[in-house]
Amino acid sequence: MAGFVPPRRSRRRASAVTKPPDDRDSAWQHLIDALPRESLGGRATLVQFSSAFCAPCRTTRVVLADVAEREIGVRHLEIDAEKHLDLVRALDVRRTPTTLVLDSHGREIARAAGAPQRAPGPGRTTDRSRFVIDPRGPRFTAAVTPVLLAVALLVPTPVAVALVAIQAVFFLSGVTLGVQRTPTAYVFKTLVRPRLSPPGGLEDPRPPRFARGVGLAFTIVALLGFATGALLVAQVAIGFAVVAAMLNAVFGLCTGCELYLLGLRVAR
Repeated sequence: MAGFVPPRRSRRRASAVTKPPDDRDSAWQHLIDALPRESLGGRATLVQFSSAFCAPCRTTRVVLADVAEREIGVRHLEIDAEKHLDLVRALDVRRTPTTLVLDSHGREIARAAGAPQRAPGPGRTTDRSRFVIDPRGPRFTAAVTPVLLAVALLVPTPVAVALVAIQAVFFLSGVTLGVQRTPTAYVFKTLVRPRLSPPGGLEDPRPPRFARGVGLAFTIVALLGFATGALLVAQVAIGFAVVAAMLNAVFGLCTGCELYLLGLRVAR
């Protein structure tokens, strides 16, 4: 399937086109029960096991959905690993994301753990940094955001307007230039990341970039509230932005990213 390059194959070899070993027959049946026949793709099915607060899972979801959209007869299905623990144990899924590739009969022909890469097209660079980012970068930015905005809720209106305007510029830079080119991203790249171990997985930059757009919308509403004297509207908009940023910084739950992925699923 063009456009999908598994990052690394599991050490355990997957079966070719034959039936899996006898000790996995029950696991096979579990998988078929979880994926009714009508849900399988005509050529292949990409079964993704994901979990909450998993940034590489978002990347995998975007890439596999794109593959399924472009390739005729290929379907992408996502399973919440935390809600299907019996299936996870039966199929020996040891981490998320893990992707199983099934043939048209529902038999596993390959599997890969971790976020996949996009195969570069003609004339495009093979540098992965152009397509994926360290997920800790957006979380670092999310940790800075509530500091500015929380202070804006406590200071006099003129100072609050200035702080919200600065944050709006930060959000705007993330939307227009990309999340890896914002001022806070530069600080993370030069001062923070060199002191950290390599990330467990990388992330597609498009969901967090969309999240910056959501944050920009909140700051614009807040600035309009200040300009029109609707202080309550401004404070509520700032409050929503603070809560969203805190969820991302503390728990890794990027609400804007989830809205982006929901929009993809609705559009398809």
